[in-house]
Amino acid sequence: MCEFSSQGLHNIFPYIGAKRKVSVTKADVIKLLTSDDASLPPETSSLGPSTQQQLTGICKWVTALDVMVA
Repeated sequence: MCEFSSQGLHNIFPYIGAKRKVSVTKADVIKLLTSDDASLPPETSSLGPSTQQQLTGICKWVTALDVMVA
């Protein structure tokens, strides 16, 4: 299960290492948040190319999403 929390994130975001950050597009966020089965999240291959590239070698346990809304 994935839990989302943003309380105080703006204060600590600069200190989160690059291997724990992924900049995602609005379309990718919508895809991730509208998944109706928590045990079967969307495949990374269904996300945008930029997101896929950033997910290579990313830390699995704690990751911050930086949403690019355009």
